[in-house]
Parts: sequence; C-alpha cells; structure tokens
Amino acid sequence: MYNEKSSEIFEFDQKVNSFSFPEKIDSTIFSQSRNSLTEQIICNKNSLLPSMRIGDKKRLTYLPIEFFREPQKIDSLSNFNKENVFRSSGTSSDICSKSYFSKQGLLSYRHQALISFSSMLSEFFSFQHLSDISGFSLIPTVDNWKFSSLAKMIDWISQIYSVKFIDEKNISSNLSKVSEPIWIFGTAFHYVNLHEMGLRFSLPKGSVIIETGGTKGLQKCLERADLYQRIGETFGLDENHIVSEYGMCELACQAYDFSSTETLDKRFFRFPYWVTPFISRDSRVLKSKGTGSLIVYDPHRIDYKWPIKTEDVVCLQENGSFQIRGRLIKAPAKGCSLLAEKDKSYRNKKQLKQNISRSTTVNNLNQSILFSIKKVDYFIKTKFFDDTVRNIIAKELGSKQLMRLAIEDLLFSLPQKEDDWIKAIENSKVTAGDRWLLILPDSHPFVIYYPLILGFLGGANISVRLPQQFNQGSSVDIFIDRLSTLLSCKINKIDTSYRIKDKSDLSPFDYLLCYGSNDTINRFDMDFSDKLKGFGQVFSTSIIDATDTKTLELAVKDAFSLGQAGCFSSQAIFFLSPDQQDICEIYKILRNTYFSVFSDEQKNLFSLDSLNQEISRYKKLGARVFSESNLSLPLFPFVDFQNITGSFASFLSKHTFVLPFFYNVDYLQLVNLFERVEAFKLITATSSLLNHCQILNSNNFEYRILGCANRPVWDGFHQKTNLFCK
Repeated sequence: MYNEKSSEIFEFDQKVNSFSFPEKIDSTIFSQSRNSLTEQIICNKNSLLPSMRIGDKKRLTYLPIEFFREPQKIDSLSNFNKENVFRSSGTSSDICSKSYFSKQGLLSYRHQALISFSSMLSEFFSFQHLSDISGFSLIPTVDNWKFSSLAKMIDWISQIYSVKFIDEKNISSNLSKVSEPIWIFGTAFHYVNLHEMGLRFSLPKGSVIIETGGTKGLQKCLERADLYQRIGETFGLDENHIVSEYGMCELACQAYDFSSTETLDKRFFRFPYWVTPFISRDSRVLKSKGTGSLIVYDPHRIDYKWPIKTEDVVCLQENGSFQIRGRLIKAPAKGCSLLAEKDKSYRNKKQLKQNISRSTTVNNLNQSILFSIKKVDYFIKTKFFDDTVRNIIAKELGSKQLMRLAIEDLLFSLPQKEDDWIKAIENSKVTAGDRWLLILPDSHPFVIYYPLILGFLGGANISVRLPQQFNQGSSVDIFIDRLSTLLSCKINKIDTSYRIKDKSDLSPFDYLLCYGSNDTINRFDMDFSDKLKGFGQVFSTSIIDATDTKTLELAVKDAFSLGQAGCFSSQAIFFLSPDQQDICEIYKILRNTYFSVFSDEQKNLFSLDSLNQEISRYKKLGARVFSESNLSLPLFPFVDFQNITGSFASFLSKHTFVLPFFYNVDYLQLVNLFERVEAFKLITATSSLLNHCQILNSNNFEYRILGCANRPVWDGFHQKTNLFCK
C-alpha cells in the first residue's frame, strides 16, 4: 500500500485479488502521476460546484464536503441509481451527512477498503498468514449500525478474515482465551470506556489495536498521546502497535497512521497509493504540500468524480503523507462516538464512583492539611483583599480598575472546592520537605500566590526572593506575613540583593523555581538544569470573529487586566474577517472600552516622544494608526494581515499599552503563522471559535475563552507542565 514501485504494488493487488472480489479494479489508473490525475479531474466541471486555481491559468472543480449535509445539493449531484446510503454519526449536530453509492461505486469502495486494510495489517503480520490471524471488532454489526460506513467496512473485512464482534460486557471472556497475536478494531470512545472500567489485559506480543478516533460524548476531548497511553495500559501494548485510521462516510478510502519506530509526533497518515491528496489554504489555490484544508481525489469514488474538500486541517508532505492539525472554524466536530447517548447512564455511574473514591482520599489525608486548605481558601476569598491591600495593589498596577480586574481574575482561578484544592496539590507534584527558592519577576504581584500556596500546602519549605518593587510594605510582603500568621508557620523572605554564589551548589535550597525572561531562565539552566523549574516568556494572542462592544471589551481585558505585564497577557488581536470592516468604528470602541483603566501617572510614563516613535514605526510598516493631538493611550495600530511582509515579530511592540490589531485575517493563513512563530503558547478566543481554534499540537498550546487570558486555573500545572515536578 505504501510501496513506491509500481511493480510491487501490482503484485500486491494480485495477492489481494485472490480473495475473490466480485469486481477487479483497472490498475492502469494507479500508475498515473499526480500531474496526469490533475489534468483528468480539471475536465470534470459542474456549474453547481466551486473551483480553485491550479497553476497559472487552469481551474479545478471540487466538491465541498458540507454539500453532503445539504440534501438538495447532494441530491442534484447524485445522478445515478442509489444502491446504498451512509450517514455520519451526527453526534455534534442534528444534521447528518448523507453519502450515496451506486452498485458499482459500492463494489469499488469494498475493493479498496479491503486492499487498504490488508496492506496495513501486513505491516504487522505475514501476508501469507493474514487469514489465520484472529480479529475482534468493538464496532457493532451492520444490523445495529445500519447506515454506518465503518460498520460496513468491518462487515466486508469479516467476509475474508476471521472477525468476532464483541462489546464491553464480553470482552474479558473472549480475550482471556487468546494465546496468539490478534488485532482489535474500535473507536477511541470504546477504548476510553474500557480503560475507565478498569479493564486490563496482557495481549500476546505482536498484537495490534486499531482506533478510528471519535471521543465526542466523553467529559473531555483527549489528546492522542493520552489516548494511546490509555490503550497501552488497557492492552499491555506499546504505541507502535497502535494504529490510527482516518476515514469518513463521504469518502470511499481510508488513511492509516502507524510506525514501528517513530514517535507519535513523527507519524503520518497515508492513503492508498491511488488516492491523491492536496491542500488549500484559502479555497483559491490548490497545493501539493503545506498546511491547509485537506482535499482528497480518489479516482474510484466513481459516483462523485470530483476531489472532495474536507473540513480537516492537515500538514501535507510532498509524498502525500499528512498529519492532522484540527478542524476548520465553524465546521462541526466529527468522529465515531455513536455510543454517546447509549453510554450516558454508564458515565453517570462512573462519575459517582469517582466522587466516592475522591471522598475516600479526602478522608485519608492528613487532617491538618485539610484544615490548612479551608483556612487558606477562606482567607484569600474573603479576608486578604481589604481596603489597605487593595489600595497598595492599585498603586502597584497603576489604577483601581486594573486592581479590580486582577483580583477578579485571581478569585476566578482559585480552586472552587476542597476536592479541587487536593487535586491541584497532587498535580503540582510538590514533595513534602523539599526546600524551594522562588525567584519572582518584577512584572506584577499576583505571580506569587499560585506557587507559594500550593507549595506550602504540599508540605514544601518555601523561601521567596522578593523583587525590588515588591519588597517591604508591598502587597506580596503583606501577603507572606499574613499567611505565616494565619497558619502559624514561617515563610522565609529573601532580600532582593541575594545572589547564588556557587554555581554548582544551591544550598541551603534543594530546588529553584523561577519566572522570568528566556535569557534569565537559560542562564539558570546552564548552572542548575537538574534543579531548576523555569518558566520563561510565552506569546499570547486573542482571536475574535465579531467587533461588538462586548467582544472587544474581553479582548482588551486579556491584554491589559494586569497592565499587559501578565505572562499570559495578549500581545495582539486577530480579527477573522472575510472583508475589511469599519476600522474607525472599531478603534472608537477599543479606545473607549478600557480607556479608564490607565491612570494619569501611567500615561505620563509613556512619553509623547515614545508614542510618536511607535506611531512612526507602525506607519512605516504599513499599519493604519489613529493619533490625536493629546497623548492617547492605549495605542492600537491596525494592520492588514494580507499585507504583512518581512518578520511578523516586527509588528509587535515592546511598549506596554501598545496592542496591534490584525484585520482581514484568514484562518488557514493564521495556522501557518502559528507554525512559524514558536513563541505562540496561548490563544484566547470567542466561544463560537474556541472549539475550532485547536489547530496546533495541543501538547505545546493552551486555549482559553476570551476574557480569561489571566485566569489560569489552579490545577497544579503551569504552561502545561507540573508546577514543581523535576
């Protein structure tokens, strides 16, 4: 299936054809190059369908996959005798796709589905003995999933291979009898349920698990690494014996992703060799590699002769392999979790068991820690932020409005229940008795609370080196004193002048936790790499799809609620707009929305010369800048995203209270930007966009609802890593 040489491919076809297919597929088309295939499909024009440019003059007609969700459109394109119809699961929408097949189209689908599956399986088992390998399917039969293309594919497979249909109730009795390597096919939903049921097996060495995605209906969306870990724990297999399958009812082909040597981040999906994938970044130009929405041309999808443009964003390699990056904005989620409704009662029972288990854990914890949690929770939420402290914080941040926003964000971030506090302490991986030195930045005072409180509650000995501006009499200084008094303990305050003298010895401390610039973290890492927990700079941005007052308020709040000094404060706004909006009106809303948060003292710190220099710099970059005779803050340079030339970093400002606003932004172009600029670590987005904004590897990225950039939940993690774990 993945061989490069045509002779090897045809030889493989002949072997698979020995399974007595009712129809032989013409192999001549398989040997055509991508260019010749492109020439062929250019001719398949249809007035109902859109087209995109390919090359200098030619245009390619394609079939948008959303047409399958619109009965009138897909019916008008289905000019053949309909033998069968498959439907999408519809787990995230009331509207299901309907994909029709003629008799010949269905035979062709069967033929290539079996070739693809057999080819994948032969990577793990000897081809001559494939029919001797026992297979198990967690996918129900076609009698139960009548309109499922996945169930139909398993039915075809069962016609030439030994396949037993099982479910969660009888899987244990079936797998307990297994002594030779097997394969199992199921959805991610099935495997997660098995893991959460506590089922554990030790499959014979060489066994293979095939998962076909789909976790909708679960309480959270799983990352693939997490899914693979759960599958591995359930069946006793390593990740290189777990295969992912990519397919959908609208297509008539599957792509498989597996490797016996590569790690997950280096694995790629591959379609059968006769399928030609393309990508498009803007529905205007077809490309053979890069990041964009996946377009699939399958010459044996004979009922619909056009390339099908999916709503999946992929990174396509020149050899046709690809990695899935996410979904296009406003595309419905997709997957194979057809048991979502059926399993609701089970999931409720499971949650009850988890609650009981958690209660037992709470009761077994040291009662003094539980008492400390209650006291700290009450102290922060009701006692600490009195008028004295509020006035000090307002002075430190620059205005009363910034103070109110910062306190509001902090209280929102706190664990809301005793259970949540306990889980946060556990997740932080803090070890009782460890001696930690906390080195804080001078950006804002709120950075202290999270590591100090979780570290102390976890039993660590905490010392804090205070920045100069948060020394004696600061809100940080007062907080440490009051917390020490409340809990009858001593939290050491280290003077700002303190320096670690011996680069090979941290004594009297065991570990160092540091927030700061990347240069600062790198310097410490050179000397204390095995003892350092360092958090450097990240780049955050807000993505919006509307310019009403409320949306713009939230976007500006993400930037300025900590005076743009928070490590997650947004440094740019991206406006996903198909065409240019009234920038003057947007500017007025932006300027008036949070104009009151800045004190006169802050405005004076940003001199007129500095302001004029920034205005001049942005105008040279082609930005549109509004300026007034008096000093006007904040400054919002408006940048047409389509006209960016040179380095993107040049459009960002090092000055506080300067927030570039990028308009005329195309979603897929934004994906490419995020791939190039590694510093992007956090996206905040409107609720309508959030489910579709997860476009990069989630191991490196965080997503929050618009307005919550500076509301990191106290869950024991920071920048997606355990707070204290070394």
